[in-house]
Amino acid sequence: MGKWTIKNYMLNEGRRVIFISARYDSTTGKLTYAASVFKRDEFKPDSDDVDFPSDWTLDEFVESLWANEAVVEIGNKLYWEITAIDVENHMHTTDARFKLRPVKLEVEQGLTYEEVLQLIRWEMCHGHGCKGPRSSKTPVEDDASSENSFLSTDSIPEMSDSLARAKTVHRARYITHDRDFFITFKGRSRTGEIAYGAAIHRRSNPDDMMDKDMVDNHWKTAETRLDRNPVVFHLSDEQMDFSHQLKRHANHREDVTVVMVDNIMKRRGGRIQVRSY
Repeated sequence: MGKWTIKNYMLNEGRRVIFISARYDSTTGKLTYAASVFKRDEFKPDSDDVDFPSDWTLDEFVESLWANEAVVEIGNKLYWEITAIDVENHMHTTDARFKLRPVKLEVEQGLTYEEVLQLIRWEMCHGHGCKGPRSSKTPVEDDASSENSFLSTDSIPEMSDSLARAKTVHRARYITHDRDFFITFKGRSRTGEIAYGAAIHRRSNPDDMMDKDMVDNHWKTAETRLDRNPVVFHLSDEQMDFSHQLKRHANHREDVTVVMVDNIMKRRGGRIQVRSY
């Protein structure tokens, strides 16, 4: 069988989509591999990342998701389907791991293609994981791809190093007739780069008031999402006119807040963007 290489081979296993790159020499038994794993999130109608027009029923919304292949049924439950961006990001992660931090093993000689894949899956779960050890000569991977040796559940936020190191975090609350948006964010005025996490409170009655505990809990959710699963984007050339609102001592941040709310409501894979997926 000789030597062979696979690049970003995709396996569907229930909730998980596995990405594997590997090189195997059947004459020596030398195996090199790296992998990443995408885990589909369960579709939960009461989650604040599910938002649909008020004149729609939940059944109509789910039907539209089916029509757009945004959800998939697994074990009598609905899960959000992997998106093209998720695929691209996990391929990037797998490529980076294969080049920089692969797992290197000597295994049985003369294994078939299927046997090698089965062996890699076993190693991922019970042995060496998705990537090899970091050496002193190995450049540091981005945080998202290094987060877990066994499972990468989210797409990779493409945050610059300078923004990732920024300590100043701002808060913005935006209120409409039926929603309260709680947004924690940080940004760079020079580049227009913004990272945020958000939470949304939906009101059935416009006159409903939130108590202090509810408000505090929404801020905590937004802060956690900024810390763990930030949404990262850049202001457009036109929006750079108010990039000064990202400075630490800006007089106000009204325009930037509106831009973030607009970005939150842009659906990706059927979900609004309160966090990265």
